[in-house]
Amino acid sequence: MPFPQNRPRRLRSTPALRAMVRETTLQPSDLIAPLFVKEGIDEPAPIASMPGQ
Repeated sequence: MPFPQNRPRRLRSTPALRAMVRETTLQPSDLIAPLFVKEGIDEPAPIASMPGQ
């Protein structure tokens, strides 16, 4: 299904409604770092495919 050429705005008549139905934005601060847990190790071990972690 192609992206619609016409995007109705009837729900966006007030600033409060526009804020509620606006498109989602994703910032780096919204992301979380992965945490890998391995049973039986006492100290952190480096992960070769993730340098700097």
